[in-house]
Order: sequence, then C-alpha cells, then structure tokens
Amino acid sequence: MKHNSLKKIALSICFLVVFWAVYLLVFATGVKKGFPYTWAKSIQMYIKVGSHRHTGDLLKCSIPELTTLPDNFSVIIGHAYGTHKNAKNDDFIADSVFKFLVKNRIYIEKIVFTGDVFSVPSKQKWERLFDEFGSRDVVLVAPGNHDVERPDSRDVFKASNFIRQDYPYEVKINGSNLVLDDSVSSNWIVDNKVKRQILNSENEDILVARHHILISELSKFANASNSPVPLPSVESFIKNFPRHKSLTWIMGDGGATDHLPRITCHSYGNHRFIVNGIGELKNDTVLILYNGNLFSYIIR
Repeated sequence: MKHNSLKKIALSICFLVVFWAVYLLVFATGVKKGFPYTWAKSIQMYIKVGSHRHTGDLLKCSIPELTTLPDNFSVIIGHAYGTHKNAKNDDFIADSVFKFLVKNRIYIEKIVFTGDVFSVPSKQKWERLFDEFGSRDVVLVAPGNHDVERPDSRDVFKASNFIRQDYPYEVKINGSNLVLDDSVSSNWIVDNKVKRQILNSENEDILVARHHILISELSKFANASNSPVPLPSVESFIKNFPRHKSLTWIMGDGGATDHLPRITCHSYGNHRFIVNGIGELKNDTVLILYNGNLFSYIIR
C-alpha cells in the first residue's frame, strides 16, 4: 500500500512538472510567436476556416465566360459602388462599372443592379444614373442595404419616379424570365410574395435577382454574412418551391474584398445559386443575359 501511495505522489509530481513546463513554454513562445504557439494557432485556424468553408451538399457549378460581348444583351451587376474601403460620400458607381456601361450602352437592353448601387445614395445620384443609362424600363434595381436601409436613403429610393417599387415583379429580359426581389424588406428571407410569384409564373425557368444571400451555406461568400435572422439550410430552403421549375438565384452582396471570389456558383437539385459583386479588383465580373442564357464577363 505504501508503495502505491509513493507511486501516486510521484506521478502527481511528474504531472505538475510537465504541466508547468508546457505552460511556461507556451507562454514564452506566445510572446515570441514561435513553436508550439504557431502550431496551436494553425490548428485553431484550420478548424475555424475549415468549418467556414463547408458548403454541405451544394455542388460547384460554372457559368460560361464570354470574352467578347454580343450586339444585344442585358447585364446584371452586384455591389456596383465597389469596395467599402475606398468608398466616399460623393462617389458614384465604381469607375470600372461606369466605363463598362458607357462603352457598351448602345448594345445593352437592360441593366439590372442587385443592390448596393451607391455607397451613400442621394436624389442626385439616382437621377444621374437614369439620365446616363435610361428609363425605369431599362435600369432595374433589386435594392441592397446601402440603397434603402437608412431612413434617409429609403426615403430617397421610394421617392424616385424611376424605380419600380412593386416587389417582387417579373420581367422578360433577353429571352430570360427575371424576378426582382427586395431582400432588405424581407430581412434576407425569401418571403411568401416571392414564393407565390414563382409558383404562379407561367415560366418554368426563372432567374431571381436580389441582394442578400438566402441559405446558410453561402454565408462565407457574402460581404455581409451576419443575417438578421437565421437562414435556412439549402435542403430546407428548396422544399418551399416546385420541383418542376428550374430556379437560378442571383445575389449581389459578394466580391467587395480580395478574399472573396469575384463570382461563385453552386447548385442543389433544381436550384442554382450565384453570388458576385464588384470590388474594384482584377477580374471583377458581371453577368450577361443573352438569348435566354446566362454568362459571366470580366470587366477589368
């Protein structure tokens, strides 16, 4: 018995010695950022980033890329003002977007903005946008938080005679059927009005343009990933829609920083999910609608 007691004491002492040795080593290397601090930190980041990148059962898809533009097309542009870090109160849309639209305006049938058109909206900016590029039948807006979330910007948006306010609504564009949604008013969720719009549509192949992401698996691709309400999983989300219709969800709250992809496409069943936006970076990408098909196009 005495031998066992001495053995337990010895083991306890060894444990304390090892514990304090490891503690002091980690503390010292934590100050100097050496091993094993860096090793432990890398494991922590791997766990964090690895879970952050998980996309569940979503499949990666691709969108055909155009290198030259057709003579008549429509364009869908997300986060048109560009990156947050360079945005100033007086800025218009990003220079690359403006130059692209000016250069190709005679070929563009419709321009669809999927939110955050301006960093700081104003009556003068909206009027300039429509003066430069066309009427309410040419320039269509699925609003983002920058466009309508602040009381002053919402008032300006609603007061515009150029912007349609009857969300959701469906339009025919270059052979495609497009529903425009106001994801700000619905707290990011695809509400019953959009569901009815899709259900009652005579078309079986529908594009939906909105600003915010709509399923939890896409959070890592969004400029703003913290939704005001919990987002459904893709498996839960698709249960609300008919299986015989092919739905493409286009979300413009992406691409504003260099750590986000310029464009990403994922699919699940009869649904396709596309997130993109302008970041004033190399390979900034817009979406092109032509002859009933969707393409990507790099503007810089």
